[in-house]
Amino acid sequence: MSEATAQEAAKKPKMTTPRRKARRPTVPHAPRARSVTRRIMITGLAGYWGTRLALRLEQDPRYELILGVDTQVPTAGQFSRTEFLGLDVKSPMLLDVLTAQRIDTVVHLNIVHSRDKERMLDNNVLGTRHVLAACAEVGVKKLILKSSTGVYGALADNPNFLPESWPLRGRPYHPYFRSYVEVEKYASEFLGRHPDLKLSILRFASILGPTADTALSRYLRDRMVPTILGFDPLYQVTHEEDVLGAFCRAVETDFHGPVNIAADGVLYLHRIIRMAGRTPLPIVTGLSFPILNTLASLPLMPLPPIEIDYLRYLWVADTAKMREEFGFHPRFSAEETVKDFATARRVQRFAGQDDSSELGEYASSVLRDILEDPEEDELHAP
Repeated sequence: MSEATAQEAAKKPKMTTPRRKARRPTVPHAPRARSVTRRIMITGLAGYWGTRLALRLEQDPRYELILGVDTQVPTAGQFSRTEFLGLDVKSPMLLDVLTAQRIDTVVHLNIVHSRDKERMLDNNVLGTRHVLAACAEVGVKKLILKSSTGVYGALADNPNFLPESWPLRGRPYHPYFRSYVEVEKYASEFLGRHPDLKLSILRFASILGPTADTALSRYLRDRMVPTILGFDPLYQVTHEEDVLGAFCRAVETDFHGPVNIAADGVLYLHRIIRMAGRTPLPIVTGLSFPILNTLASLPLMPLPPIEIDYLRYLWVADTAKMREEFGFHPRFSAEETVKDFATARRVQRFAGQDDSSELGEYASSVLRDILEDPEEDELHAP
């Protein structure tokens, strides 16, 4: 190559292969985070979940206002910046409060489990209807409801994993789940008329943990735990800390729709009972309804914590949507959740604070008496 040709070649720009920018991994269909400033209302503030969620949200400076409403007054001095207003969610004043405080997110936790079926349905169903109507009228952007995977029902023909699209077949004689089913059905119809309201419905599997008072923790309270002879269904659980984590996830995103929340893994019911340091007490299927009716009729005896169908049949929910669309990953597996509960109960027992009461021991003795001579009791199935 001549000197002149070499100089011309040196002046030409060098050709380089363009490099692709590396893509950041994303969660499929993950909901977008909402604007930073949020003004939040929590209904049922004095309850266990309302109090714990408010304390959790107080730690996050992104939340400009945390306002709790309840008919009961929460324990004084436990909140640092949560404001409290004594108010029934069925009151017309709810509209004024939402407007005046410029609330953009409502977490509805004013749900009760009561022996009084009329009161429970009035509070849970009618109360939720009032909250939905008020949120839509004033333009609240986001509403979060607490529900349960029990809304699918525990039936012999359930598939192995129940997706969110599965029909809600919780039986009407289970008033607690019935109220959840009615709330969800009404909410779905309501949203058809108000599409601008984002609604997250968190369907939790059985909740368990060191401190939460739940149906499953009450079921595991006493030394002898009733089971149905010949049945050992698979169970899902959710750790109480993951319940709070799921609520926080719902608050900070624009996720819309129902989602199943449960720890990774499933456990057989008898294994959960033994991990909790309790002993299964098998009952013949034909006697299970009258026995639990007897326990429910005892003075001061709480409601049977878990209905019979849920001790017999499968009601395991599919959690793919939780991970892939809601973008939530529980911290505790199913086994870790039960172990954490069992450890806390052992500590309580050693400290003399075990909540297996004399009433619970009396209930266990009634169970044994009925099993020995069931014909002496006039009992009726629901």
